[in-house]
Amino acid sequence: MVAYFHGIGSPAGIYSLPSQWHQIAGTVTSNSSLYYLADWIPGARTLSQAKANCRALPLTRGGIVIVTQWTASSTNTDFSCR
Repeated sequence: MVAYFHGIGSPAGIYSLPSQWHQIAGTVTSNSSLYYLADWIPGARTLSQAKANCRALPLTRGGIVIVTQWTASSTNTDFSCR
């Protein structure tokens, strides 16, 4: 799927909580198409926690956290780490 999106010139990334990602994908090796993808990390309850998640370890060793998300009441809000 990642190859398809890259083939049509579209970006691809990973959206997951770290605990869920490791259950789904396990350890992602450097030869995987998932290795260098950008990460979108949900799970924070406040803006300050979302900002702190920008400094969290990426889901893969080659990735980078570029967006985080926090939930206030029933609304999800995104924060750009860049």
